Amino acid sequence: MRSGKRVKLSTSTSLLVPVSFALLCGCGVPHQTPKLVIADGTTYAACQNTLWVSTSGGLLGGETSNEIKFTDADGIDHDIRGIKRLEMTDLPETIPGVLPEVLPDPKTDKDADGKPYLEGATIYWRDGKSATLRNGTWVAPPRQNPLCQPSRK
Repeated sequence: MRSGKRVKLSTSTSLLVPVSFALLCGCGVPHQTPKLVIADGTTYAACQNTLWVSTSGGLLGGETSNEIKFTDADGIDHDIRGIKRLEMTDLPETIPGVLPEVLPDPKTDKDADGKPYLEGATIYWRDGKSATLRNGTWVAPPRQNPLCQPSRK
């Protein structure tokens, strides 16, 4: 009996093993969130944790499809399969704020305590808008991107 017999694998056989493993393990490519995802024309916001993208099929001229796994702003996990067309775009975590229509004059108006507004002071309105005094001018501080704010409270 011979030991140490070498077996030569053909190119097609040697490729079959890693390709089969990749398909069976469900491996995917991780992407940082937040991302705007358009899957076959439907838009999603992947906001938490990691967005995973897997591609399958395409062997021997077959059609490829994608699978995505992500968590939305409400903490709901999504696993969408059979996606033919997939687009992803980075979402900014913050967006520019919006100033209220009427602002106090930082030189002549006073705060709620009757004192002059100081550099760096921030005032808040009931509608969620705010303004911060910078170099004698009111500026809108950035706010969290509403696409990744929970809709359920």
